[in-house]
Amino acid sequence: MKRVAWLVGFLFLLSFSVQADPPYRVARLSYASGSTSFVPAGEKKWIKTVTNRPLVTGDMLWSGANSKIELQLGSASARLWNHSGIRVLNLNNKVTQFKLTGGTLVLNIQRINKGQYYEVDTPNLAFVTRTPGYYRIFLDVKNKTTTVRARVGEATIYGVKTSFKLKSGKACTFSGNTLIAKCGIYGPLDSFDNWSIGRDRKVVKAVTTKYVSTEVIGYQDLDTYGQWTVDKVYGNVWVPRGVGREWAPYRSGRWVWISRWGWTWVDNQPWGFAPFHYGRWAYVRTRWVWVPGPIAYQPVYAPALVVFVGGRNQLVVGQTRGVAWFPLAPGEVYVPPYPVSRNYFQSINISNTNISQTFINNVYNNNQQTTVVYQNATVAPAITAVPTTAFVQSQPVEKAAIKVTPQTIANSPKESTAAIVPEVTSVLGGETPTKTAPPTEMLNQEAIAVTPPQPTVPFADEKNALEKNPGVPLSEQQAEKIVEEKSKETAEPVVEVITPPASEPLLPAEETEPATLPTTPVDAQQPPAAAPEKQPEAVQPEAVQPQMDAPQSVDQLTEQPSATESAPTDQVEPAIPESTTPETPAVEPAPMPEAPPADATPTPTPEVPAQVAPEQEAPIQETPPEEESPSESPATEVPPSESPAIETPVHESPSPEQPSTDEVMPEAPPASGATPPEVSPEAPAEPEVAPSIQSSQEPEVIPAQQMPSTPEPSPQVDPEPVAPIPAPSVPPEVSAPAQPSVPAASPPPEAPAPEPVPVPAAPPVPQSAPAAVTPEPVPVPTQPQSVPGGSQADEDKEKN
Repeated sequence: MKRVAWLVGFLFLLSFSVQADPPYRVARLSYASGSTSFVPAGEKKWIKTVTNRPLVTGDMLWSGANSKIELQLGSASARLWNHSGIRVLNLNNKVTQFKLTGGTLVLNIQRINKGQYYEVDTPNLAFVTRTPGYYRIFLDVKNKTTTVRARVGEATIYGVKTSFKLKSGKACTFSGNTLIAKCGIYGPLDSFDNWSIGRDRKVVKAVTTKYVSTEVIGYQDLDTYGQWTVDKVYGNVWVPRGVGREWAPYRSGRWVWISRWGWTWVDNQPWGFAPFHYGRWAYVRTRWVWVPGPIAYQPVYAPALVVFVGGRNQLVVGQTRGVAWFPLAPGEVYVPPYPVSRNYFQSINISNTNISQTFINNVYNNNQQTTVVYQNATVAPAITAVPTTAFVQSQPVEKAAIKVTPQTIANSPKESTAAIVPEVTSVLGGETPTKTAPPTEMLNQEAIAVTPPQPTVPFADEKNALEKNPGVPLSEQQAEKIVEEKSKETAEPVVEVITPPASEPLLPAEETEPATLPTTPVDAQQPPAAAPEKQPEAVQPEAVQPQMDAPQSVDQLTEQPSATESAPTDQVEPAIPESTTPETPAVEPAPMPEAPPADATPTPTPEVPAQVAPEQEAPIQETPPEEESPSESPATEVPPSESPAIETPVHESPSPEQPSTDEVMPEAPPASGATPPEVSPEAPAEPEVAPSIQSSQEPEVIPAQQMPSTPEPSPQVDPEPVAPIPAPSVPPEVSAPAQPSVPAASPPPEAPAPEPVPVPAAPPVPQSAPAAVTPEPVPVPTQPQSVPGGSQADEDKEKN
């Protein structure tokens, strides 16, 4: 079964491999703290992570105890928490696909270009989104469940022969591979959410975005470590801070061999990604300045924008063989070391420097590089050279650098690649193996995927081919041929490729309704007792949507760090939804306090508010009842229930969580431009309905919080302003109104909240509660009508 699925994916890739061009982008390992490790594509040894290393298809990452990892993908980021791991299954112009091997993954997508989508595969499901937003996926390896949360944005969850639509503000836990789900709301932010949002908040007002496209990976660091100025010749240029006079581009770092890209520069500077894979460097008045490409073009990543000197060990320095290089200057053509089409050749040059297209075509048509005069070849500070052994072993260049005379450089051939055969050390980047690695059982899990993963070539097999053509990475066709020959031997990603159902995604009928995520850690302890196999509810405090900023529920989620690597998933968001299933039986204790409110409202609010906030599942169920109460109805009725769930979060979650997500999405304008294609699949119709429905649904979701005591002010007026996503700084203010807006329907939960203490006094409270609980405001005026009965009304008031 596994091999068949893998072969299907391979054949799928063959059908799309007409063009051998590499993708326009990679992922940057931009941050790592704690015990983190990494496995390059084609290798099996876990090594220590190195920031600024490009990640490509086939790479694996692991974040151990008390650790974090961040990947930058231009207008998106992916972050791993404690005991979490991923494998890159696909990373190209169309899809970014990860296999989550365990733990927590956060995707913050600020912008998606037309036709692009993100996919995360687990043993339970395949998560696919085409909409910008903030998503959090947690794989509990021990309990074999996957929890998906959409703070902002929409996603489709695929299982075997079924699919599930997840709307903004919602959170669901899935067991099995047929999407058995239990859902609630996203809940308050925890420490990992706050950290993730804080990372993105730094770039909300980045000056760099005026001069550089946000698709340029690593642009976020340029404001912090340099300044922009205007040069008379080159226009807007960026000048790095803190570099000495001896510093030169491509000198503080090392060379590594990366599959499909060849020799790639990995810089040591914290800002050392964008300026070394995009744009050009110029030497102006005794200092180096980085000249970015035109902002209007789609940026195209390059492994290193340099010219190599020496050819095949032809550069002799003293008594040793060596290799030298210097950065390309503005207006000079970059020749990739790998085979590309004319269109790609034009794109990678036009997007990175102001240059004539005619000149680009002339270079492309001319196989022999003749009479090319490079500006930086005559600039002494630009030349860097190292012995060939240091180059191959990925040694730090600054320590291994050797001096080369200008005459030697002038008399040596200039080439687009270093014609040197890599070693295993080159792939590992000079790093030694580390003991920090995920449990073997996590890596061997089979995952469900919609997009067939791209197979990788073992480096041992790749090296045999590289011996014939040193320095030139394998083409797509060469890699596919090797994979085809080795398909019987390679285990590659264990993935079962499924065919998405033709029908639109539907919510599971009964299982989505009981989904109410606990608000207090106490609830987390109760569910395990009710259903030992089912995970504690504490992880998903869905009731506190509006109070996203309040990390009160952090305690529930922060249990993850304490987990051990052998059972990482145990503590990482244990099992939010499954605890909800026990909640249904657990309702038995709750009904006792529920009895009074049950008369007013049978299912929604009575059971939960009486004792525990988590059982405020009723509010969540109230949302479906308003439209058709199909939540518990058969699958055919599920779509209606789904729509309310969808609409509620669409504006509900953005409003409270907007504060951070808006800030997280510095490119709100571009995002809007890119959103249509993303939202078009299913979102367009819903956002339109959401504005009106939002007010009615928000109250239902937030009653579980019962935290706000003043929720009755203008509920519907607030949600409307909340609908717009743009304002990054306003979000906190928006979140405040979100609570008042919710109270419109939340009075019932508030009334039940006091019920536990004054149980006898509860009867009068239910009367007011039903009035608010009932979607129609008619019952509310009914009471005042009886009050104006003259003196009798006064006596009634005194009695109350």
